[in-house]
Amino acid sequence: MPGRPTPPFHGLVFSAPVEQQLYDSAFADIGQFLPYQRLLGFDAQVLAAATESGLPCFFTPGPEAFSAPAMLAWAQEKAGGTALLHLRAGPVAQARLIHGLANAHLCCESPGVARLDAGRHPFASQRTLPSGFGFHFTLGDDAGLCRIGGGKLPATPWWPLSGTLLDRSAASFSPMAASDWSGIAISSAGEAEAADWETHGRTPHASFQLKRLMLAYNRTQAAPVAAPILLPWNLANPASAVPDLVHKFARHLAAGREHTLIVLPYNRLPRKTPFLARLRDELRTQPAPGGARLLPQVGGQVFLARVLDLDGLRTLRRLAPVAWLDAADPEHEWNRRQLASFAIPALDTAAFADDELLIQGQDEFGACQFRASVVSYRGLGGLLAATAALRHETPALAAPERPLSALLAPEHAV
Repeated sequence: MPGRPTPPFHGLVFSAPVEQQLYDSAFADIGQFLPYQRLLGFDAQVLAAATESGLPCFFTPGPEAFSAPAMLAWAQEKAGGTALLHLRAGPVAQARLIHGLANAHLCCESPGVARLDAGRHPFASQRTLPSGFGFHFTLGDDAGLCRIGGGKLPATPWWPLSGTLLDRSAASFSPMAASDWSGIAISSAGEAEAADWETHGRTPHASFQLKRLMLAYNRTQAAPVAAPILLPWNLANPASAVPDLVHKFARHLAAGREHTLIVLPYNRLPRKTPFLARLRDELRTQPAPGGARLLPQVGGQVFLARVLDLDGLRTLRRLAPVAWLDAADPEHEWNRRQLASFAIPALDTAAFADDELLIQGQDEFGACQFRASVVSYRGLGGLLAATAALRHETPALAAPERPLSALLAPEHAV
């Protein structure tokens, strides 16, 4: 039975569930990694862990390719050493091994909403890993992971955060021009081309999209009515309540309210249902108060955004936003800590969830159903009131006791 891999390691090999056709090489320096969303999800976790590790870091889009001994030997030679640790990021259900290397999982998930139809697949619980994993990094003392035929998986408390790369000092409002939006791909929900949001493409900054966002941002800041609201959306979570919340928020806007919502999709998996295109189509067909359609009526107040690089993180920090966290998101606790590392306060929607919704979806193991707690229209009023009160608070940041470089040092061997 695999045990805890023993340091020291000469380097780290990261992998994550990405579109393999985007990569020219099966094994490359970590600088070749192409994040879909730099702020959240496995993209941010890979880059934060690589920055903190203090070791040479590499990335492979397809760890399965190294099951052949010749391929593994080629990768080890390219990395300059044989003592490599494979660190897998992403949802537990998407875990993959590199046979012949020590394997660990970077688990930033807590147990999410349980499936109503448990399914017979051994990995359908989302808490089981292949037997080749030796241990996992986790947010707490124990993420409750186990491996096939091997009992519970040893855990090491540690979490990667990106905010340490930037200044956490309180942001102050100043009007923003088009040139200030460097590093963020952003479109209003009304004009966003679905194809741009289902791929890793860098969405062009169309002048009318930026104009709408700048007007909304500058208007709400100067009023002031409310800070821009960030809403992370985990595309790998079929039980997500984000689409339902966006629908209700859009109807709230259609009634004449002044707010700005910036949806941040992340954890985009290969060959997944086009959730973003479906959301836009639903908004286009749903009626607003008065008989009009929600889109394009509220298209200038609901936006989709992807943070592409460090400049984008700085731009987002300058917005001085607040965030809502989906209570049904398995990564909501890591998201809270990640946003806190940028001094962005966040509200958990669980405190305002006063209704239930039966969500039907599809995951790697077939059709699935979830019963999720959601925010009603009445609860939305309370959520918005609490958001306004939270605007000027700077959240405390609980940092890990030891950085990853210390956890991988020889004296930490078990």
